[in-house]
Amino acid sequence: MKSIVKLLKVEFLTNKKSVDIWKMIAYLTLLSALMITSGHIMDKKMYQIQVLEKQVVILKAQLIESQSYLLEVSKLPPRLKIAESQYIEQTLETPIEIKIENIEL
Repeated sequence: MKSIVKLLKVEFLTNKKSVDIWKMIAYLTLLSALMITSGHIMDKKMYQIQVLEKQVVILKAQLIESQSYLLEVSKLPPRLKIAESQYIEQTLETPIEIKIENIEL
């Protein structure tokens, strides 16, 4: 019964021998504060990583879009567009080379 009363009165923390117990309490308190702080820092970094991953996805989509636009533009040069507007079609046959020798008049 006396031990329960001593425990409730917290006499084990007020004795002369309680210095070691206070050191352990301080150590555990600092350790728990360090763990909580570390957890918050990791959560913040994970949030930043998620934001950056979303930006990477958006930038990849923009890159694919600009590459497809560049491919489309490079397929049809401006002269071909002008020729199509004048109803001139591109042939599938290879051109014939005509050689003209020097003819003196």
